[in-house]
Amino acid sequence: MLAAIHYREYGLRREGPSNKNGPYQIWGRIYPVGSLTDEQFQQATNDAAEFIVTKVVERNLNLDNNVKYTFLRTMELYLFIKGKLSILGLHKNRRILVKALLT
Repeated sequence: MLAAIHYREYGLRREGPSNKNGPYQIWGRIYPVGSLTDEQFQQATNDAAEFIVTKVVERNLNLDNNVKYTFLRTMELYLFIKGKLSILGLHKNRRILVKALLT
């Protein structure tokens, strides 16, 4: 799951983008820009894992259907919120979109 998110958000690059959201694009956290040390990358990975766990607390991710549900539900939520924001003309603002997903 972490690899899929990392691929989707920052193309598996082991560096921090200029927006300081880190390689997993976790909004609300500040990460270094540029190359990450082993420790920095591990911390970003731990933060991403913690974020996922908080979103799927009640689901047993050892079951295939729960993993599929988690990915599907996350994408459905993303598309729903993006659709609502597009009505307001805010869908291109990634920060607003991510903040809406986190609340």
